[in-house]
Amino acid sequence: MKLKLLMALMCLAGLLCVSCTKNEDGPEPKPVQPQDDPIKETPIKELSFITQEKTLEDYDKWVYVNLETGETVMKEDVSEQEWRTYSEDGKQKDRFGQYDITKTVEARPSNAPEKWHLAFHVYDIRTNGGEGYMTDTTSIETIKTLPTNVKWVSDVKAYLIYDMKGMMTVPAVLGYMKSYVNMGLYYWMHKVKGTMGQYELTMSKSDPEKAPVFLVRFKDGSYAIIQFTGLKDATGRKKEVSFKYKFIKNK
Repeated sequence: MKLKLLMALMCLAGLLCVSCTKNEDGPEPKPVQPQDDPIKETPIKELSFITQEKTLEDYDKWVYVNLETGETVMKEDVSEQEWRTYSEDGKQKDRFGQYDITKTVEARPSNAPEKWHLAFHVYDIRTNGGEGYMTDTTSIETIKTLPTNVKWVSDVKAYLIYDMKGMMTVPAVLGYMKSYVNMGLYYWMHKVKGTMGQYELTMSKSDPEKAPVFLVRFKDGSYAIIQFTGLKDATGRKKEVSFKYKFIKNK
């Protein structure tokens, strides 16, 4: 009898033990849901478009790029413009020499598309209120998040070549547009020393065989990861901008 009672108490004690353990653990934990990784989930896209059909022409155009849709459209420049006549008697000076301003044109209403992210004037780049940064990494996939301890570069005012038809005249005359350029993105290419207008892709310092990755963040919180892949079309005669990229839209 005592043996049966002892065994019953042991069983009861065991049940109490299990019950206490469950109460201390609380409710069963829910499985951890994986967090979204917008960069990893975004596919790499490719884009190519002509920015200049003929040498010394089409400097009066911009190609607007919508990175979200991949759409591009070429538009005439409508910014303020001026023509400079170069001579030894010129009262002003730039990198080409002394000059006088002999013609000006006032800015016209904007003709940019409703939504765009980047605009290219041949190889010059400006953003739609964005900021750029040139990294030293050579793979889009290595970018896991936007850096916070770097100097982001906004667009700045700049005089860009608009008209080169008078370059070989005497005196020489060049037309300029008063526009913007982003110097954080500007050096995706560079002029080859000792050449007349020949350009090539800028390579990464860490790997001279590969082009660096550029980052662009926009005012709405969206951002892009870009790696340029080419600057001429298949014929080698037309100026073309080619790049692969990820565009991460701010939700």
